[in-house]
Amino acid sequence: MVLFAIKAGWMRDNDLRGGGLFLGLIVLIPMMVILVTGLRRGKEAFKEAMVAFAISEKTPPGVLIGITAVCGAIGLFCGISLLLRP
Repeated sequence: MVLFAIKAGWMRDNDLRGGGLFLGLIVLIPMMVILVTGLRRGKEAFKEAMVAFAISEKTPPGVLIGITAVCGAIGLFCGISLLLRP
């Protein structure tokens, strides 16, 4: 996706904001799926789904949430930066 944007002339070859946006989307899309499916069944189902995802990834829940927050913030920042570029 980033290579396509560079080849199409939308981004310079030294611009890494597209990669940051892609990183944010990669991390946030599974979390949004868990959020939407979990909230349809209630708050407890959402918590159980998050814990099950953390266990399946063999990651402590705090670390998983921290990585998700950092990567999501990077993606959000890069997305806004791409929209507001000169």
